[in-house]
Amino acid sequence: MKHLGFFKQYDPSVKAGSINLSFQEPGKTFFKELVEMPPPTDGWIRTCRDGMLEAYGSFLGYAQLANDPRMRKHCDEVLPYAQKSCPALIGMTSTLLQYAKNKEIVELAQNYLNAAKAIQPENERKFQRARIHYLEGKSLLMLGDTQKALVQLRASIKLNTLSTNPAHALLQEVKKRAEKQAAASGASNLF
Repeated sequence: MKHLGFFKQYDPSVKAGSINLSFQEPGKTFFKELVEMPPPTDGWIRTCRDGMLEAYGSFLGYAQLANDPRMRKHCDEVLPYAQKSCPALIGMTSTLLQYAKNKEIVELAQNYLNAAKAIQPENERKFQRARIHYLEGKSLLMLGDTQKALVQLRASIKLNTLSTNPAHALLQEVKKRAEKQAAASGASNLF
């Protein structure tokens, strides 16, 4: 798969399961313009714009995970713009947490998430606020802070009760893990 920032393209030359990142100057320019444009008042336009910003943020997350100095250089060029956009920061956080291999990456994702929370609009939509709680819960869980993670996951579910909210699945996973640990130790499950 070839990732071009705002969209992915099938590329038969790329090994299955891997992603080939390709920074394009028009994509970088468009991303910067999207970030700088005034927030749309129309809900549909805002949804589309936020989706594009989040997609490019995800792309930047992949670029930060890459061990390629050229990717880092391109990423560093647009990172100041991404840090002005709540959806882009959420996209970066989501990708970093999905592929985090160490504590440093999880902490970097938490930094981006904290930045997103600091700049999120007061009238942020419920599903987006729920997503922020889910990502925070996921990162806390990855760092071993189960109790705080549970609070965040439950807050996510309270805002977005739909079964498509990934907080449901993660909460069930934590519950099953707690039940196994309780059974193995002979203690009662406090979940």
